[in-house]
Amino acid sequence: MKLGIASYLSQCTILRCSTNHLMIGDVQLLGGISLSRQEMGDNEWIHSTGSGFLIRLNAVSNPLLMLKNFGLSKPARRLIANHIKTQDIELIHFAAEFDVLSEFPVFDW
Repeated sequence: MKLGIASYLSQCTILRCSTNHLMIGDVQLLGGISLSRQEMGDNEWIHSTGSGFLIRLNAVSNPLLMLKNFGLSKPARRLIANHIKTQDIELIHFAAEFDVLSEFPVFDW
């Protein structure tokens, strides 16, 4: 039985945080990946939301290594790695309207 998106999301551990935790290069990178099926094939796991990005960490094996290989910044990867380790997150949603996490660097672009 297929889950609807709302049901699926209600069962996932999601971290929501500000896009200010991303460098401008990260925003450009994630935007490009979210538009490019050539990078991901049919297994899309990085989505543009209009005001940010939703990354489905549970959709691929070793997402941190993949993000590193794509060129995501070390501060962004550290934020994600920390929350995978401490909160076992499955999704991360970066959006302009979400809060800044005080223990992680922010970038004004």
